[in-house]
Amino acid sequence: MGEFNKNMSIEEILDKMNNNESMTEAIHAGPCFLQYKLHQELLQDQEKKHKEALGLQNNYNNKQLRWSRILAVATWALVIATLLLKK
Repeated sequence: MGEFNKNMSIEEILDKMNNNESMTEAIHAGPCFLQYKLHQELLQDQEKKHKEALGLQNNYNNKQLRWSRILAVATWALVIATLLLKK
């Protein structure tokens, strides 16, 4: 595994696999490093999308909470107004 490392880009790994004279290392180690890099990219992309979704969900939750509070205050105001008008 001297020629491959996890800091290499996907293109570099593919080039090493295609241009390697020692076929055993290219056959065995190359795909492992390629899979590692692809998996790492996928996880980073999923984490980014998850953070974006959480941000959108938090904004939605804050808006819903604000409207719930406004409606609760308005309901209490109507109850108090109704009680005062009944007297």
